[in-house]
This record gives sequence, C-alpha cells and structure tokens, in this order.
Amino acid sequence: MLRSVQRVLAGGFDGVQFDMEPVSSGDPGYLDLLRAAHALTQSRHKILSVAADQVEPLPGLRVPAQWAAGHPHFWSAGYLGALARDVDEVAMMTYDTGMPTAATYAGLVRQETGIALRAIPRGVHLLIGLPAYRTGEAGHTNAETVANAIRGVRLALGSATQPKNVGVALYADYSATPADWSSYRADWVSAHSRTSCCLLR
Repeated sequence: MLRSVQRVLAGGFDGVQFDMEPVSSGDPGYLDLLRAAHALTQSRHKILSVAADQVEPLPGLRVPAQWAAGHPHFWSAGYLGALARDVDEVAMMTYDTGMPTAATYAGLVRQETGIALRAIPRGVHLLIGLPAYRTGEAGHTNAETVANAIRGVRLALGSATQPKNVGVALYADYSATPADWSSYRADWVSAHSRTSCCLLR
C-alpha cells in the first residue's frame, strides 16, 4: 500500500484517498497504515484523504448492526477521531442507511454530521457524502437523495458561526442527475456563497 502511495505521488497527483471497506471500528492496523501514509504525503506537501464509515448514532449500536449486516458496520466516534488525526480530509459516507422517509434520512445525516464535527480535530476537512447514484442494493432507499442529505448537513451546521472546513461531496459525479446538480447548486453552493461560511469541494 505504501509503495502504491509513493507511485501515485510520483505521478504528479495532489494526494491520495483510501476507501477500504469494511474496516472494523478500533482496527489498529488501519491507523498504522494511515499514519505511515500521512508521513509520505506530508513529506511531499500532498493530501491524504480517507472515506469513513458511518458513526454509530448511539454508543454500542455497532455490535447489533454488525450482526445484522454480517460485516463490520459503524465506527465509534472515538475511532473516527483517532483516524482523523492522521489524515487531512475525512469523507463520510452517509448513504445506504435504510432510512425509509425523507425526514428520517435527513435526521440521520444531521446526527452523523454533528457527531463527526465533534470528533474530528480542527484543521481536518470534513466532507459529507451525498448519494447521487441509483442502485438496487440493500440499504439505499428512495429517501436517500442529494436534497435530503444537504438538508441534514445544514440542520447540523445551524445558523451559528460555522466551521470553515466543512463541505459536501457527490457520490458519484458521473451518476448524478440534473436534479442532483440542481439541489447541490441551490441548497448548498448558493446558500453558502451568501454566508461564505464553508469550504466547498
């Protein structure tokens, strides 16, 4: 993995992103890998980004969730915070949640965003992943839309002084529909350009 990082950086890229799934909450090997990879990217003034699993909405929920899913699911807030100390950017995958309605999905994204904001160190960029794809996979419901996800992020940020290091990221740009882009521009870009509050990615 580290040799691959070296080759990517030598190829002139601005950084590297790890997206390894599933990774169990508390896995020390992943922390070791990110720490070593971060040393390589920092030495070249490049970015290390990591795609993050959802954080358990309630402490201990990852145990029954893992049993139900049949594989590791949910990270603890503590593990997310430990991981974030060794990267420059965290992209949280807030989709495939199984939420049945727009309100429950937006509420979960609000909660996930709030937990992440408290767990991630200041100075680390936080991107909230928006579901701009269509699939029949279990967990991805009609309620999971770009508009509903942005609503959840905005609820978490509120109207108080907002952090400069928060943005959103569409997954994926190649599958996003005109309606997805319209929601992104109207609900995120236009709203935040008026307040100049957030980093847009």
